[in-house]
Amino acid sequence: MPVYSGSSAASAGFPQTGKNRTVSDLIDEIAEFTGGQDRPDVQSQARRALFEAIRAFNAWAWVFNRVSEDITLVAATSEYTLSSNWRSPLVAQLVDSSGYTREHVEWIPYRVWMTELPDQSSTGSTPLYYTARNIHETGLVTVDPLPASTLTYPTLRLVYHRRILCPSDSNVINVPTEVEQAIFDEAVWRFLRKKKTFKEARDAKQSALLSKSEIQFEYRDFEDYHGA
Repeated sequence: MPVYSGSSAASAGFPQTGKNRTVSDLIDEIAEFTGGQDRPDVQSQARRALFEAIRAFNAWAWVFNRVSEDITLVAATSEYTLSSNWRSPLVAQLVDSSGYTREHVEWIPYRVWMTELPDQSSTGSTPLYYTARNIHETGLVTVDPLPASTLTYPTLRLVYHRRILCPSDSNVINVPTEVEQAIFDEAVWRFLRKKKTFKEARDAKQSALLSKSEIQFEYRDFEDYHGA
């Protein structure tokens, strides 16, 4: 099955992570809350807390995690492989041969897809809908109707959310600086709840919740939905 990627490279100076701390530095700072920055066992606990915090932040879609990918439509091919990690759909558009977006393609959740579009034998010059049965397992999106031999628009542009990844110790978290700070605050309380008193952990959690609510106001996004 063909794989197509239309994602463009970032400009110089982007992503804007130049002020972010490396994972190693974040781990040291978290461990400092108990004076254990020089102890490998405490650093391991701090690393686990940091990665727990990153995974917790993936409960939401974020505007800084939007990814655009162009897929070249192929006659008689309904399934296409994505090139980046997918969390949730945002929008899909058809692009003409000159590179201009022309029409919207509607997202259909797979459960609805099975009940509302049971007959997928017909072909069409433009796909009207797209879905995903199990992105986590296969990385495939499916379009309907099946592309015909003659297509009105040759390209499907998918814009979707990816997840925040847990990087290696020498790298930074690929998020805006203020989001990195909120993730750090989340990691601190997750670390302290295993090391300190209930009150100390509770106070750290309150600080983390405040940080999270502030960045959600600016950066939280919402996925595409059926009937948009």
